[in-house]
Amino acid sequence: MRLLLAIAVLFFFFGCTLNVPASEKFAASTLAVGRFSPADEMVCQPLNDSRPCYCMVCENKTTWSSIFPEKMRKLMAFFDSTLHKGNCTFMHCNMTDFVNIISEKERYQMRSFMLGIGPSASAVDNANLFCNYSLQLSFKWLKGSVFNSPEIPSPRSAKCWLERNILPVYLYYTEGKNIDVWRTAQIAQAFNDVGPVLLSTEVWFDPNDPQAIEGIKGQIDAIKANCNSCLVVLMLNGSIQDRKLVLEKIFGRGDIKTGAGFSPYYQKVDVVGFGFLANDYPTCNPVDVIGENFLFSRFVLKKYSKPTLWAYVGVSKGNNSFGTCSWDEEAVHNFYQQLFASIQAMSSSGIIGVGFYEFSDYAGPLPCDNKIQGCEFGLLDSFGNQKHPAINTWSSLCQYFGTVQFRSPLIFSRNGYGSVCDPMQLQNNKMFTAISFELNSGKPLPNSIVPTAPKEKYLRCSDICVSDVPLNDWQIFDNTGDTFDSAHCDLYPFIEELAEEKEISALFFRAIVEQESNFNPYAVSCIDQNSPNCNPANLSIAEICRLANLSDDCGQVVGGGSSCPAGMKPCAFGIAQCIAYPGKYYVQRGIDLPLEIRNCGKSKKGIDYNPFDPQDSVCCGTSVLKYYLDISPSAGRNFVQNNWNTLTSCPQGIKDDKEWVAYFLAANTYYGYPNDFSGFLSQLNNCQGQQNYISYLRSKGYSYAARVLSRYLDAIDKCGSDCPGKAVQIASNPP
Repeated sequence: MRLLLAIAVLFFFFGCTLNVPASEKFAASTLAVGRFSPADEMVCQPLNDSRPCYCMVCENKTTWSSIFPEKMRKLMAFFDSTLHKGNCTFMHCNMTDFVNIISEKERYQMRSFMLGIGPSASAVDNANLFCNYSLQLSFKWLKGSVFNSPEIPSPRSAKCWLERNILPVYLYYTEGKNIDVWRTAQIAQAFNDVGPVLLSTEVWFDPNDPQAIEGIKGQIDAIKANCNSCLVVLMLNGSIQDRKLVLEKIFGRGDIKTGAGFSPYYQKVDVVGFGFLANDYPTCNPVDVIGENFLFSRFVLKKYSKPTLWAYVGVSKGNNSFGTCSWDEEAVHNFYQQLFASIQAMSSSGIIGVGFYEFSDYAGPLPCDNKIQGCEFGLLDSFGNQKHPAINTWSSLCQYFGTVQFRSPLIFSRNGYGSVCDPMQLQNNKMFTAISFELNSGKPLPNSIVPTAPKEKYLRCSDICVSDVPLNDWQIFDNTGDTFDSAHCDLYPFIEELAEEKEISALFFRAIVEQESNFNPYAVSCIDQNSPNCNPANLSIAEICRLANLSDDCGQVVGGGSSCPAGMKPCAFGIAQCIAYPGKYYVQRGIDLPLEIRNCGKSKKGIDYNPFDPQDSVCCGTSVLKYYLDISPSAGRNFVQNNWNTLTSCPQGIKDDKEWVAYFLAANTYYGYPNDFSGFLSQLNNCQGQQNYISYLRSKGYSYAARVLSRYLDAIDKCGSDCPGKAVQIASNPP
């Protein structure tokens, strides 16, 4: 194995691209040039130009002084500067320019090769704990469908990342079913003047569909026209030939030597992006998979003079999709080693960074049939447990890359040839030599628990807050004394990812989960046998468990007995207490799946939804909360927007707590409480009755949301969130 991998890593280090000193090389007798080393790579072809290189340079237009002192001190200890309201560009440069750039560190920054992870800001926050806060890219997938365009993300998270010198990347993904140019323009507008945000065109589409190609062009125009500092990422998918076909259709058949013959879109695209999952290849050899994509990046640089971004990369234990081979633990371990060992070659070949596909299994949005191939591309499993040796290998290499004295700067030849643009070769070879030493050490695969860095609230950016302002009349909303268990702050990290995907507060949803089930994945609630509101088929707990493909004695496990008490029937299940049956129930009967589970389950299609799987349950629960917060005609935000004048018209009415009211009402509806606004209006009587709508609901016994809010406010302190909590002043009209 050691010899095979030693041969594998060499194929990147050929020709004039990298000049590795003899003292740093392996013995020649143990190595051979890999199969992905075409002959023309051995020829030096420098540009006849005074500035033959590209440098990725970012300009800082704000200062640390714009951040309050405590936060500033923490950020300065970890990050170089803030990029909020700044910009990034790929400029023509030479070695003199390079030296001048790095000497202007007060204002300009020379970017180095960047690592990130997806599919959400929450994944970055959690992965950073295993990487000592050294990730420099944040990937968020903006998911849509044939019926719904992707959500417009809040710029709050992007601003937060940029303050930490981390570049945010947003990937537009609807499986090619909804390439919405207007929504793309709205997304771009949301980030205008925020800073150097990378916005992508549709990730997944048919390269032979003319309408899709026109949609991609429209997205490029929309981003350029609506965001001054955004970088356009043209995403490609499919085989190498499919990718080349799209490039030709978008860029035209130009000549890079003369610059003639390109379409207008050639100048509008800043970066070419693509991704790959190793299990989709006919081989299970890391060298072949990584090498094929490496050479494609070099093709893009040589033919189009464009940098590339590997927007998602993943490998899973299990079969490949062809059924011809399998990735075992050692192959996964080797894949990560191969990727990290190649960083120096990638940075000098125009690859600006790599995003790992997912942090938790099944959090990524791409379709994957786990009955055929491995689909678990995360570093944690779907229950939040560390996966060994994958997490050990990734974490140790990520930390080493983040702390090594010399990272690989993003300076590379504009045509992909020659070594004139490769500075600091000796120092940047440290990652390669570190891994080569490990390969020859005979160490077994690592499997120990990986410790995490301390959770620092000022270094995190994924929190979606209930409101950006403190809760004013907090005694109206919360005087229940319910607390939040600090042990639940980080349990099941996919909660943050699934909540963020729907642009709702993950910490608020955690408060709901604690109120509903205390995080017991097998919790079951029972209801009167004659109630029509849930479980209309009157299934027993044991029947529901069997539909979820659990064992026959599961009823005793989940319910503490084989059935609900006499006269009662099971109603809600799992940590989020959704009332939907397992997906198998609907499939067997040919019934349409409930909306809240249609994107859940390992299939992402709801057909294998299991309410006792925490990830599936959270998928359902966050969908329900999103519906009652934003989508339903009477949803919290819609209700508040339509009735705000009435809610605030009386002297003792609601005061300046609009978002808090919206979440309060959504939580009550999540539990099943009625709105009863008509009852409130009928007793208001020109402000002579109960004037405060929240107080009115609580007086009627509808206090579920108050208990959730009490837990949420407690969780803000216990879980290290920087979201606003209670305002200092105390309300004068408690309920």
